[in-house]
Amino acid sequence: MASIEIHTIEKYRKVLSNDYRDFSKAIGLFSHGVGAGSFVYLRRIFENLIEEKRKDAAENSTWDDLLFQKSRMDEKIQILEEHLPEVLVQNRKLYSILSKGIHEMTEEECLDLFPEVKLAIELILDEKIYLLEQQKKIQSVSRFVAATVEKISKKK
Repeated sequence: MASIEIHTIEKYRKVLSNDYRDFSKAIGLFSHGVGAGSFVYLRRIFENLIEEKRKDAAENSTWDDLLFQKSRMDEKIQILEEHLPEVLVQNRKLYSILSKGIHEMTEEECLDLFPEVKLAIELILDEKIYLLEQQKKIQSVSRFVAATVEKISKKK
């Protein structure tokens, strides 16, 4: 089962970079019946996605890093709302599910929840892929228009 799942997450390699290994470990642990351990890796990925957006937001001169660092994850997501996928903002309790899974739930409970938690992480990653692809297309169209306008203006 793990090898089938690993194949389906290959598309996330580019957007996960260093976290891709953690994603595959989470899936491997899940396939071997380790629930809480799989949640540890998913939570780490979640935290790294938030940290990545915090760094983006910190480039703004009005950014209050002290407020951010003092905040709980739910509040951090609200602070970063304009930098995060809407699905994550609407479902910000995902982090509390991951934390409860690690600290309070049984292995069986974590195993039951894993597919849906993994799906939520994938939705976040899918949006990230979409935005990257959209940006590439925008750049391609911009280069095309600039080159074509230059070419046309030289013919005059």
